[in-house]
Amino acid sequence: MHEPTSEPPLFRPPQGPTSRFRAWHERCTQQTLLDHGWDVPVTCATCGDRNVPEFKGWTPSQAIRVGKSPTVYADLACTQCGANVKKEAGVELVSLFENQPIDPRNKRILSLFLGGILFWLVTGMGLFGIMRTPLFGFFVVSLPMMALVPVMMGMNAKIQGLRRTCPCGTPAYKFMGMLGRSYCFRCSTCGRLMRLKD
Repeated sequence: MHEPTSEPPLFRPPQGPTSRFRAWHERCTQQTLLDHGWDVPVTCATCGDRNVPEFKGWTPSQAIRVGKSPTVYADLACTQCGANVKKEAGVELVSLFENQPIDPRNKRILSLFLGGILFWLVTGMGLFGIMRTPLFGFFVVSLPMMALVPVMMGMNAKIQGLRRTCPCGTPAYKFMGMLGRSYCFRCSTCGRLMRLKD
């Protein structure tokens, strides 16, 4: 008897630029997803007990984040009396992260991004001054505008991807909240703190 041979698939998903862009967009989206959580002790203002509060999901916030004001998204309850300890968690967030610098790799990514924009503008305007053609001027202005959104998506994905690695070898960074405009993370495996800004 002849052994069955595998038939080639009748339909293969397109591998054109559109599908590649969608795959890249999906990867960027996955990189920027936040794993909300809280696993550090908080002192309850109601009963005075200090414990790791119960995590009950998270709630979006429309708070305007300026300076070093904390924003905690996690819904937290004292394990002793059940009181809401989100406000106390904000105080704890400040004490943990106010002296924690932005990750140096994060700063390098931002510097490259801003440097690239500045280089394009200076070079483009210089060439426009030499060529003095409206079409080239339109090209100098419109191309960066069209590329800005995907470039910023890629930059944010690169920055948020920094928390996928940890010196302990088992990265498990929980998003604890924001301090001003910076994201505050803590590795549940080793307790390492990380502060990112995009």
